[in-house]
Parts: sequence; structure tokens; C-alpha cells
Amino acid sequence: MNVRLWRSPRTVRIATQFIVLAVVATLFIKVGIAHANPTYTLSGTLTDSSSSPIPGILVKIKAADGTTESAVTDSSGDYSISAPSDTYYMTLNIYNGSSYATVGSFQEMVLAQDSSSPSIDLTSGNVTQNLQLKTATLHVYAEDSSGNPVSGSAVSATDVVGEGSTTLYSGDPGESTSIADSTGTTNSSGEVDMTSLVGTEYGASTGGGSSTLCANIYGDNVCVPSDTTVTGDANITLQLPSTNHTISGTLTDGSGDPISGVIINMAASDGNTGSVTTASDGSYSMSLPPDTYYMKINSNYATIGNLQTAELDQDSSSPSIDLTSGNVTQNLQLHTATIHVTVDDASGSPVSGTAVTGDDGIGAGSASLYSGDPGETPTTVVDYNGTTDSSGEVDMTTLVGTEYGVTGSGGSSNICATISGHTYCLTSPVTITGDTNVTIVPTYTFSGTFTDSNGNPLAGATIQLDNNADGYNYSVTTASDGSFSLTVDPAEYYLVVEDSDADGMSLQLYQHNSDPTINLTISNITQNLVLPVATVDVMAAIDGSPATYDPIVAGTSASATYFGGYTALSLYSGDPGYYSLNTYQTVETDGDGDASFTSVVGATYSGEDSDNGICIGSSSAYCNSPAYTVTSGTNSVDVP
Repeated sequence: MNVRLWRSPRTVRIATQFIVLAVVATLFIKVGIAHANPTYTLSGTLTDSSSSPIPGILVKIKAADGTTESAVTDSSGDYSISAPSDTYYMTLNIYNGSSYATVGSFQEMVLAQDSSSPSIDLTSGNVTQNLQLKTATLHVYAEDSSGNPVSGSAVSATDVVGEGSTTLYSGDPGESTSIADSTGTTNSSGEVDMTSLVGTEYGASTGGGSSTLCANIYGDNVCVPSDTTVTGDANITLQLPSTNHTISGTLTDGSGDPISGVIINMAASDGNTGSVTTASDGSYSMSLPPDTYYMKINSNYATIGNLQTAELDQDSSSPSIDLTSGNVTQNLQLHTATIHVTVDDASGSPVSGTAVTGDDGIGAGSASLYSGDPGETPTTVVDYNGTTDSSGEVDMTTLVGTEYGVTGSGGSSNICATISGHTYCLTSPVTITGDTNVTIVPTYTFSGTFTDSNGNPLAGATIQLDNNADGYNYSVTTASDGSFSLTVDPAEYYLVVEDSDADGMSLQLYQHNSDPTINLTISNITQNLVLPVATVDVMAAIDGSPATYDPIVAGTSASATYFGGYTALSLYSGDPGYYSLNTYQTVETDGDGDASFTSVVGATYSGEDSDNGICIGSSSAYCNSPAYTVTSGTNSVDVP
């Protein structure tokens, strides 16, 4: 059979109109979306002060919402960046991600506009913005105190605090010079040319660092005075002051033997600094401008026992080296001591071949270098390492005054041994006053919280770990938030929990000890303990019916007692769930002779007598019958 479908002209016309409207709506939506988030282009050319192009510079723009786009200038200095419609601030960097562009003597250079006031407006259309990096050449001359040129003097110009400002284009609010470093060495005429950004201010300092232009002349750093702003090419002379005073002396160890190769640094609050390395006989000497200085000692990998590094920094707020009146002779003595470290296993047997380290990274303790030194010299870094011999021993060198076994905001100071891939350290503070014996024995920590199944912390409970085989027994009391932490010897333990008031219960839980399940032989364990509890509502009954009022049972003592039976319950994930449970509590019945208890889920009250039953009345006259096992939730028990 043939079927022919017939469509009227009116139906075709309506369908066609619907399709046209759908296409127009789709185009309208697409156009709306395109107009909602257009993309525009920022382009231009980057040149130097002489209008020569600068290739290889990373030009980056960033919006307040974090959108970042960038481009690297080509051989003609041109750049082009496409970015969504927004206002941006600009950053220039001579490091483009793979190489450094050549800009005079700069090693580093970063310019960043103020992010709080972005000045690149890409909200209305494409923008062409030519950029000019304004640099200046500083002709730096190094001279001795008599004005003679000093060749081979290291000169550095560093701005790490963003002092001063420079502009890249007309209307630029001014980029801050966050990093601009140049270095060089004076020639035979005592001269070196340094590149700087126009607008940089040298001789300034903030909490983030300083902006300096200095020459190292015969071991002394001579810097430009404060508030030296670069406005263009300039001649700068750095001359060693003619009124310098000399500090000199000898550095020895505690036995009086000279220590060579150690760096001695001097610094004053106004920026005067000096540095020298002790000679083979331990002697040192440096010439410095008149000032009061604090001292820094850096072992510089010199041979001092088996120390790898040692640094001592005097307190910069109370400089104690006074060079304001004349030369000073100051002999220094680095007092060291030997720590005899013994590493034993948990049974007291020596552990050989164990790596032992000593590290003070927080300046714990103090040391004195000379008579009159107030002892404000904190040991900021003292590192050494060694390996135990067949007797489990190793001798380590340290500085007298160092304190180990402590922690601070920046880290810790400790002596540690690595045994089977695990690290063990001193657990109590030790201050080194001379040769010292210390023993490291492996320990582990068992910690967590103890709560009931309703999330309530159980404070004042005793958490105990027992190991009958080795005789270990450790216990701790839970804090107000239910937290606990035990440090124990390596072993396998079973758990004991006791609490005189666990939700009103007197509670004792003994994990079955034939198979200890808490394994503290490999690592620390964090294990939260949750006591499963439920409410038990007890109703007095006479002749099998609940009493409305009974003077014998109303207002009398009611008790729930469970002693000695093994109960299936779980306190933590992986708990084998087999405990010897003792629990006891008493309450007073209300006017109807009823009471309410909190009980451990899983406890079975036989009702035989007051040693194992839920009872009401003096001398436990009435007890539950038949036996009742507490389940989670609310339980109801009739006491006949």
C-alpha cells in the first residue's frame, strides 16, 4: 500500500519562518558572546636611550584577575601581545625564559609597574605602545686613601628594593626597579663602566634589602652615600677613607692551634663592611672606616674537626667591635667540643654503620669568641656528619654553647641517627659545655584523640600501651580535647583504656593480649579511638508492668555493672574487636522509678546479680531479666 504525505503551503511557510528565526537567534547569541569578551592587541617597539632596538626582552602584562599574557621582543625590538579586554600593568625582564638579553652590563633586570594602578587599557580596542628603556652609564673610579687608582677592584651595582623609578612611555606612572644588578672589575686606570637605569636611587635600604653601588678596595667595601639618584651618565669616585682603622689578630681553636681559611666579616649599621680570610697561621687584618661593628664568622669549609659548616653571627643590634678611636687587636678563639655519640637499638645493642648528623639551623645556644664578648653570638649553622663504628659510636665536632634537641620558628637543632631508613633524634635538650656523651635509641609515637561515638572528647582517660613479652608499659592521660601522644620503644603493643568518668561510666578496656595489634616497630602511628556508646532507658516494673509510682524504687539508686567478660567492640579501624570490659555507673531513679544510662555498645547484662546486671533499688533489689545486649541507638530495658 502506498501512503502519500500531504503538506499544505501554510505549514511549509510556518516551518520556514521558524528555521529562519532559529538561525537569527543563534547568530545573535554568538555575536553577543563575541562582544562580551573581545580580544585586543598591544604592540610596539622597545628601544634604548639612543633609540636602538632591544631584542630578547620579555614583555609581560597582567590584569587584576590574574590573566597574564607575554611576548619577547624580536630582532627589531618589536613585540605584539593579544589579550582579553581589561586593564593591565606591565613587567619587563631581560631573562625571557631561555636566555638573557644584552642590556649594557646588567646581569639581572626586572621592571614592574604598580599592580594597584594598571595603566595599559585594552578595553576599547588595539593599542600601540612604543617603549624606551632609559639607561645610563656610570663611570666608576676606585681609588685608595691617597687618590691613586686601584685596579682589579670588584664593583657591583645592585637594587633589590625597587628604589627610585623609571618610565617607559609617556603617561607611564613609573615602574619600580625591583631587580637591577651590574658587576664589573676596574681596569689598570681604576675605572669600570656600569649600566644603570635612569631613576634608580642608590644608598637606600628597606626591610626587604638595600640598593647599593660599591667597590671592594683592598678588602673593604666602599659605597656611594645615601640618596644618590641616577639621572644620566655620570662619573662616580669611590675612595678608600684616609682615616681607616685596622682590626687584626689570630683565630685559634680551643687548644690554641691556628685555624686557617675561615672568613671573618665585619659590618656596621650604616653599611660599612669588610671581609678577610685567615692565613695559614690563623692571622687576619682588615682596614675599616671608623665605626662600631658586629662580627660574622664563616668556617668556609676550613678543617675544624669534622664540621662541614659553621657560622657565628653577633647580634647586629649591639655591635661590640669599636673602631672609632684607633686600631684594635682582637684575638679570637673558636671553642669546640667532641660529642661521643652512641647509637643503640631498642634492646641496647650497638648499631654500626649508622649515619649520624648534627645540625643547628636556628641559632640555638650561644658562643663567645673573645674576652669581653657578651656571648651574643648565636650559632646559626653548625653541620657535621659521621658513621658509627662496630661499637655503635662516632665522635662529632661541635661548638661550645650549641644547644641540641630543641625546635624554633625556623626549624630545629638536633643530633639524629638514621636506622633502616628511619630517623631518630634526641628527645630532650642538651647544651654543649664541653666534651659530651649522648645516646640515641629508636623511639616511635602513638597519638590521636579519644572520643565517644557521638563525637564528644573523653578527657582525663588513661591510654596505655602494654607489651608483656618485653616488659614495656607506657601510659598517658587524654587532654581536654581528648588528644593523647605516647613515645615508646619499638615493639608490638596491645591497648588498655581506663576512664573514671566516660560519659558517666567507670570504664576499663583490655585488648586481648595474645596477639598485640599496634605495631610500633616501623613508624609513628596516628590512631583516633572512638568508644561506641548508646543510651539505655531503664523502667521499673511491678508484676511485669511499668510502675506509675513505687516508693520502693522511686528516687533510689540504680546501677549498670558489667565485669570481666570479653566483648566484641571496635575502637579503631583494623581493631580485631575483642576486649575484656569492666564498666560501672550509678544514677538515681526519677519519680516513676525510671533511670537512663550511657553504656558501651556490645555489653551484655545477664541480670543475674549486681556484678553483671542493670539493677534498681537498695542492695540491687531489682535487676533486669532476661539478659540484655546493648545495641547502637536508644535501648529500653524493663527491671521487674
